[in-house]
Amino acid sequence: MKKGLLLLVICALLMQLSGCGAFKSMKNDGKAIDEMSEEIIRCLVEKDRDSLEKLFCQQVRSSEAFDRQLDELYEFFDHDHFIRYDLDGSNGESKSQENGKCVRWFVRAEIVYIEVVDGNTNRFYGIKYTWASICEEDEDLVGLHTLSVNLLNTDNSVMVGTEKDFPF
Repeated sequence: MKKGLLLLVICALLMQLSGCGAFKSMKNDGKAIDEMSEEIIRCLVEKDRDSLEKLFCQQVRSSEAFDRQLDELYEFFDHDHFIRYDLDGSNGESKSQENGKCVRWFVRAEIVYIEVVDGNTNRFYGIKYTWASICEEDEDLVGLHTLSVNLLNTDNSVMVGTEKDFPF
């Protein structure tokens, strides 16, 4: 009886440390991605260029094309009023751990759409971005690497950063 109870307690602890802990981590990761997506949306909708600029990693911010790309983005994402958004896009991520501590976490995420009104026209923009949330070997790589905004159902799009800037 005591051995059975001890075995049950050990199994419960192992589940907590492995499977359930992994699920909790995945939930936290999804929440962090949603928070980043919502901050990107806020910066675009409120035309808060300074805050959006700070979301990018130092490597991208220091590129010669960065200011011009941001100008093009805000000119492209034109609207009078914000309506709604959908975050349920596809997200991919890569993590590296050392001694149980996350040392690298890179994300490719999608915001399905942002609906805005420009004059009498509703517009839908889709967004994809790459983001390094954690990179202990090079802090200059922490932040957004790319932000691609496209006007849905058209070929029109703008990108800040480049895929070559996302080395992972």
